[in-house]
Amino acid sequence: MLKKYGNIIQEQERRGFIERVDETAETQGIIHYIPHQKESSTTPIRIVYGCSCRQSPNSPSLNDCLLDTPPKLNDLTKILMRFRANPVAITTDIEKAFLHVGLNEDDRDATRFLWLSNPSDPTSNLQTYRFKSVLFGATCSPFMLNATILKHLQRYNSTTATLMERDLYVDNILTSLQNDDEANTYYKEARTMMTEAGFNLLSWTSNSENIRTLAKTEHVLDKDINTKVLGMLWNSKSDDLMYQKCEIKLRDIVTKREILKHSSKIYDPLGLLSPVTIRAKMLIQELWKSKLDWDEPVPENFKAT
Repeated sequence: MLKKYGNIIQEQERRGFIERVDETAETQGIIHYIPHQKESSTTPIRIVYGCSCRQSPNSPSLNDCLLDTPPKLNDLTKILMRFRANPVAITTDIEKAFLHVGLNEDDRDATRFLWLSNPSDPTSNLQTYRFKSVLFGATCSPFMLNATILKHLQRYNSTTATLMERDLYVDNILTSLQNDDEANTYYKEARTMMTEAGFNLLSWTSNSENIRTLAKTEHVLDKDINTKVLGMLWNSKSDDLMYQKCEIKLRDIVTKREILKHSSKIYDPLGLLSPVTIRAKMLIQELWKSKLDWDEPVPENFKAT
């Protein structure tokens, strides 16, 4: 585990996302150390940096000191609707998008973190690193990423740039075009424009065999059968847009907490499941008004009015 964790940090250093700190050099800026850990025990190794972690209840975290400006995001429902408006649909996302936005050198010491100098030896000395780029987990990072991408796209006077600006959502881009010729032009121009900004568009897929072949040739094709598109699933070969499977186990005792937990799992940005989910929402509303405790069994005859 330590070796795999260390390999990720070495890769980030190799690609210029982080750098080692010379602790003998004088530092005039703010120095702050960020804790980090593996995201969870059920996912592949992904390092999460705790920018909201406080040294003590009375001391501020890094996020407490940053300006929390929301990014200018496009409407998610409109993006999904336009995604199926034309015959040829295309999706792609930006590889490690946040890490490709540079961080001012004067601010880098506020993003320090510690790691083993020898990951094979847990008792080895600690090495200090700091970020050279915007890190995922900082409250201002989504705004900085969004502003950087939009600023770059606005440099171009082209249909492709306009479509990308309109159909961008954080680091995902979903769009649809009239035919394969338009799709080919979009694919080539989009890759060129984003490469010029240091971004790499990966995980391309389309219901067009031509685009899939082109992406496969350039080693940027999404290999998954079902591609995630803003919380939903899309099988590009069969051209089916689906909801993610949500299993609900039957229980002898049903509580208010259980009902709320399972109803919240249903992600429906297009509202197509509203005839089904409205009943659960009405029930939650009535349970909220009731005097039942969260873990008290809900009576079988309880109904939403």
